[in-house]
Amino acid sequence: MSDEDVNEQIKGTAVYHTLDIVSQTADIPLVQWFCSPAEAFFASTEEQLRRRFPEFNEEELVGLIEDYKKENFALERVIQEYNLEMHVDHALKLLDLRLVG
Repeated sequence: MSDEDVNEQIKGTAVYHTLDIVSQTADIPLVQWFCSPAEAFFASTEEQLRRRFPEFNEEELVGLIEDYKKENFALERVIQEYNLEMHVDHALKLLDLRLVG
């Protein structure tokens, strides 16, 4: 596969299109709204969630925590198995976006 083929495949991804659309409409630097996949893991404590969602009962809070754990697991899997970080970096380079403030 040629470099141009790889570039065309990256340009066809949701990651590329999302970064492209947001970068064209956002009036703030990329570093202020973008978070790499490796930095996107949910890390709030149970106490932080209690304060954020005081209306949740214990069952709802446990369910929310379990949902976040599942999302973290799925994100980790995609990062590792599909080289998500590499594809996001490639999309950023194609769009000439830099993570500088």
